[in-house]
Amino acid sequence: MKQIDKIGALLPHLIFAVTFLVILLIKDGYGVYNHISILIFIVGIEVICIFYSLMSKSKALLDSFAIVFVLLLLWELFSLKLRSSPENLFPPPERIIEIFEKDYRTIIDNITVSLKLLGKAYFFALTSAIPIGIFAGAKKTLKEVFLPIAKILSPIPPIIYVPYAVIFLKSFEKASLFIVFIGVFWGMFLRMVYTVAAIDKHILLSAESLNIGKVDKFFCFWLPYALPQIFSGISLTLPGAFMCLIFAETLNGRNGIGFYTRFHSQFGNYDRIFAGIIVDAVLIIFLNLIVKKLKTRLIRY
Repeated sequence: MKQIDKIGALLPHLIFAVTFLVILLIKDGYGVYNHISILIFIVGIEVICIFYSLMSKSKALLDSFAIVFVLLLLWELFSLKLRSSPENLFPPPERIIEIFEKDYRTIIDNITVSLKLLGKAYFFALTSAIPIGIFAGAKKTLKEVFLPIAKILSPIPPIIYVPYAVIFLKSFEKASLFIVFIGVFWGMFLRMVYTVAAIDKHILLSAESLNIGKVDKFFCFWLPYALPQIFSGISLTLPGAFMCLIFAETLNGRNGIGFYTRFHSQFGNYDRIFAGIIVDAVLIIFLNLIVKKLKTRLIRY
């Protein structure tokens, strides 16, 4: 068993070595890209892997690094070495690294625009869905009124509202804001209603015995009680909200990472399309990590 664990711990480093040698030694008959950037990139991943392996004993984390190296190895072989796909449709990782080096200012500007819009939408959605959902869950009458409406409207994909949002709001930014708002609001609202409605009666009676005002009760009792579910709701709604944002940007946007991807798809720049897809994935992972860290720091119970 210990030998298996040792092999598992060495596996990501062995795959790193294979990937490094493949990129370094195998030449391409169609013209070689600059390998230096991709070699520096995978060495950086290996350094991070070594650091985490020394700091943490998590086997799952080492498995994740092993999967990353395997994917890079397969990507390199299929795109650049084995030529199983046309180069323009499936660019090698070297080319993607070059795109990040060339377009990093444009990509950063578009990321900033997308994150600002996403942040505004989340702010308005959370500040409305949380109090409304808590009060609706706490009051049986409000729950009976709003819950059936929410159950009907929440399954409707927010992107269906895009044409109407653009027409009535007369601004792409406001329309995008509305689409992402809808994508977050209903999920968070329903989560708050069900969380508050399912509270133990003994806990509720204890809160009533404090004899405090409604505002104090909201901030001192209901909000702390619902906080774990709020963070879980943010994590769950984030991929869908980001998808709505990217979709809205691809339709009629003038900036944003979705616009960047759509703009280059019109000209068949598949290397930049790949770069946009990678940026989308990294942003979602990064935002989820931030939410997880905030949850760990703010919730001690």
